[in-house]
This record gives sequence, C-alpha cells and structure tokens, in this order.
Amino acid sequence: MRSTNKLWLFFVLVAAGLIYAYSLVGKRFAERAAHRAAHGGASRQASVLHAEAGCDPERAPCAAYGHSAALVLQARWLKSGELAVAVGEVGFPTSGLDGAELLLLPRGAKRGFRAVYSDGGWKAVFPLASDTRGLEVRLRDAKRVWVADFPLPKSD
Repeated sequence: MRSTNKLWLFFVLVAAGLIYAYSLVGKRFAERAAHRAAHGGASRQASVLHAEAGCDPERAPCAAYGHSAALVLQARWLKSGELAVAVGEVGFPTSGLDGAELLLLPRGAKRGFRAVYSDGGWKAVFPLASDTRGLEVRLRDAKRVWVADFPLPKSD
C-alpha cells in the first residue's frame, strides 16, 4: 500500500469516527431535551409540597403544603369504579398557571392525566390499576413547578 493510500484510509476512518460520535451526542441531546420538556424544564424552579400525616383523601380532604402554598385533595369513588379527584389550591399565583398534571404512581411506570380547571379547582376522573399506590400532582406556571405526592384510597 502506498503512503497516499494509507493517508486517505486514515482520513476516512477519522471521518467515520467523527460522524459516529456526533450521532451519539445528537441522540443523547435529543433524549435530554425531551426529558426536560416532560419534567418541567431545566429553567423552572421546583417546589415540593409535603402531604400531612395520616392523609386519607377519600375520608377527608388532605393537604400538601410548602413554604407559601398548599394543595388540598379530595377523592371519591364513582359507581363506574373510577376515581374522581378534585384539587384546590391556596397561595399560588392568581394568574398564569399553565395547568395541572395528575400522575398515578404504580410500582412500574407513571401514567399521567391532565386535569381540567372548573368551579375554582382542578378536576379529573380516571380508572385505577390494582398496583396504584399514590397520586403525584404537578401545577406549573412559567417559572415554577409545584409537586405533591398523595396516597390513594383502595378500591372497594
């Protein structure tokens, strides 16, 4: 093999390595960007609200509270076997909440539901799997995300 052929082979291998490395970086960047978008983005501050001790949202409304805000959750079973949830808020910005997201917390992956704002609170109705152990409530505005975990009642 002549030296010019060896030089061309070297450049071809380097180019192939750079293309492969760039494709890996691009995939990782896209995965991280999608993860950030799904979890509130990196530019938003997150506030965790802590549920009160002995919380049973089916028996009585339960509160999760933080420094300057609180969520109140009420849950009840419908005749169809679905769970109706109402979430009230205190101490949040009066305007500019982007929305509420309710995530079921089973032993496996999370399943999310969008809540609808009506009659002064966020409301949702959804079926529960037997392995569901809790509900994560997320409220968002342009700058912050508030997250609270609540236990859920067992179905009858």
